[in-house]
Amino acid sequence: MTRRSRSFSSVWAAEDVAPLLPVSGPAEGEKLDDSSNGRSKFLVSRLWTGTNPSRRRVPIKRLVLVLSGLLAIALLVTSSALGGSEEFELDAEPAMYNKAGLAEAAAWRASMSSLEQPAAAVQRLDWEASFDRAHQSCLSRWVANGELCAGLDLSSFGRIDGIWTWVNGSDTRHVLQRNATVAELMRDESWAAANKPILESINDNGRFREHNELLYSIRSAFKHLGTGIGKVHLLTTDFLLTPEAMKTVEVQTQTKTSSGTSNRLLKTASTALDMWRGLRSQAHPSEVSRALITSNRDEQVSDVFFDEFLRARDGQVPQWLNLSHATVASGNQVFSTSSEEQLKRFRVHHHWSSLCQTRAELSSTIRRDPSTRGELDIALADDRTSISTDQIEQYACRVKRLQTYNSNVIDSMLGDQPGLSDTFFYSNDDTFFGNDMSIGDLATPLYGPIFRFETETVAPNFDAPNQGGEWASLHYSSALISERFGYRGRWYQAHQHKVFVGPVFREAKVTWRRQLQDSQLSKFRAKKDLNAAFINSQYHIERHREALLWAYLVARMDTDGDGFYSPSEWQALLEELGASAHTEAKVTYPKRTTLQSTTGEDTYSRNLFTTGLNGAKAASIAFTSADGYPMVGFEQRNNVKTPLPEYDPSRWQKSKSMVACRIAPICFAPFVERAKNESINVNDVFKRLAFEHWGCGDCILLSRLQQSGESGLSGFLPSDSATMPGDVNALAGSAGVAPHLPLVDNFHHASFLLKDVTAATRWAGRSRRDFATRLIARYNYAITVSDGPIAIQALSDANSTDHSLAQIDAKNPSLFCLNDNIHHDEAYIADKLGKWFSEKYPEALQFERGSSA
Repeated sequence: MTRRSRSFSSVWAAEDVAPLLPVSGPAEGEKLDDSSNGRSKFLVSRLWTGTNPSRRRVPIKRLVLVLSGLLAIALLVTSSALGGSEEFELDAEPAMYNKAGLAEAAAWRASMSSLEQPAAAVQRLDWEASFDRAHQSCLSRWVANGELCAGLDLSSFGRIDGIWTWVNGSDTRHVLQRNATVAELMRDESWAAANKPILESINDNGRFREHNELLYSIRSAFKHLGTGIGKVHLLTTDFLLTPEAMKTVEVQTQTKTSSGTSNRLLKTASTALDMWRGLRSQAHPSEVSRALITSNRDEQVSDVFFDEFLRARDGQVPQWLNLSHATVASGNQVFSTSSEEQLKRFRVHHHWSSLCQTRAELSSTIRRDPSTRGELDIALADDRTSISTDQIEQYACRVKRLQTYNSNVIDSMLGDQPGLSDTFFYSNDDTFFGNDMSIGDLATPLYGPIFRFETETVAPNFDAPNQGGEWASLHYSSALISERFGYRGRWYQAHQHKVFVGPVFREAKVTWRRQLQDSQLSKFRAKKDLNAAFINSQYHIERHREALLWAYLVARMDTDGDGFYSPSEWQALLEELGASAHTEAKVTYPKRTTLQSTTGEDTYSRNLFTTGLNGAKAASIAFTSADGYPMVGFEQRNNVKTPLPEYDPSRWQKSKSMVACRIAPICFAPFVERAKNESINVNDVFKRLAFEHWGCGDCILLSRLQQSGESGLSGFLPSDSATMPGDVNALAGSAGVAPHLPLVDNFHHASFLLKDVTAATRWAGRSRRDFATRLIARYNYAITVSDGPIAIQALSDANSTDHSLAQIDAKNPSLFCLNDNIHHDEAYIADKLGKWFSEKYPEALQFERGSSA
């Protein structure tokens, strides 16, 4: 098969510019030219003539506001015109496209796609196998009683991966596309008016100014985590690599004050294009990428890889990173399944291959979207291997969303990078480790991730004004959480390193898949963005609360599993809770030894040491999910200095007679009369107590916690003999899908009945107690309180910088952030920071350029 000639300029215009300047598809009945060139010329003519009658013209009074954007477009058109007519032939079909090569390319492409049905997105966590190997009952014993099996060894989980996000915002390609996007959006006057704070901050120097923060942030992790740091993952942006894109690189080369870096970038890109034009080997794309790196061992400052249609893309990398080092995996190497590649410690990922990795991000209609239709036509004409509908949608999804300048969209990609551990911490390039820490400060298999909160709450609000920061997305995300789990304010997570459990975060993305699809279209921060860190922590906490209430109200108290409380089941429920139709049940504070034994021993650290893990070195663990729910609305607080519950023995002695909460008659009011004559729907009761009147659910949690004794959650669990309804032979359990409850964005739309949960998880005929135990353990977590104001330092001028750095040196916070808000004394601050960083984190890492480590 001989490949047809076509213009790479057209490909670049369609793929990299069309998302910025949306074009309509052909008019109804209009047929695209059958040739690739015809298709491309149609797109280009639409792009550059701006044919789009539905868009308003920019009023004269707004010309000043869009001047920078219009100039950027002029530059972009100029750079395209320099090589817009260039066409070249790829010679005879490269050998990698023969039958053997096709099979390998198809296998590689399949490895890039992890699309799944919603239920299939809920995977077992990697630590579960450790409990299974020790003994089948180990997990149940831990959850029910807070006891460990003898010999349980979790030392293999003594490391945690970290992922950093970074963008070189001064890259000419990034600047041009960013300004072109602004100019296009500014045509919509209502958008411009509503997003004025965003527009004012788009080109703020503080967003793109470099003090080598990324390097020192990563160094800080190695210094203070030591053997606790696993792999390092870097997520950066990328661009389609074509001759016309090269013209942009040439502009960058000519305008850089220091030509060394630019010339290296130009040489790297040129080499990539040469290889793309004359590819002759049987090589897998990862081998081609490796060959490119080898050919530029001392020169490469960009990461060339091939997308699923085998088109070259150029990924940004920091100048200090040595891509040729034996410990670095980049390009297509990160998708390799070879043990050699998987063991590499520093892994570079890019937006193109990280976005739209799950079905949650795809829409079944996206490939029919006019603004992506042309790009797909080109890609399909160019492709030589069979492709699936999912892969077409995946490609269209990426074209529609990239380039993005929205940090919320970038954060939504977290957890889908190949080789990233189930549990990982996420760091911006302006956050640092400041003190020695261990795995016990971040996440463990026993207690789950550790969330760091401030005491400030975020109220739910679907229509919070967009002021350019993160608060609009926080309020919107709080509203989404409330719509799913009940309306209340929820705590703000400190701007520090944040811990994610990838499979649980993926669940959240499936739950809000419609909202995720919409928010990922926002090129800049918008008020209806999903805030990944907030969603991640609050979803995790609320799923644990939901699991506890479901285990008790549904799995335990619906004894026959028919979905209704019979009169006897209803009466048993009321009696266990001490409630009735007309009287309230007073619940006092429970005595718990989850964090501190009766003798004052640190139970948390002791349990970690027993299983081969290090206890916390820097964090003061204030709460764990083994004690229920942290945001209970107490009637009388036993410690007004903290919003977190305190149940340890020393505190309990002073508060054991205090009324913590009351289970009031209103909790059961709608069911009182009905219960006299008919069975009560379990789903209705569960939703009322868990979500509609969440104060009732909170108090029930506290009541059952008290019944569980000093440790464990036995008061919530069903009996050992109870099984999930259904025929075990008809619905054999699937090892790949973990126990979970409905993945819906509104609790009103969910069925929590045993039969429906069983059908979704294929758990028929198996133990209810085992299901409930695994469900609860899946969402384990712990909480510590942030170091407070000392942990976030804003740098604005020489005085504030001196003061901030002195504060960090004096207070020695375990984690801290340096926020670039510099408006004066830039040269002084750059020099001060450079010296301070190099003194605080002097040890070069082995994957740095010029390192002898």
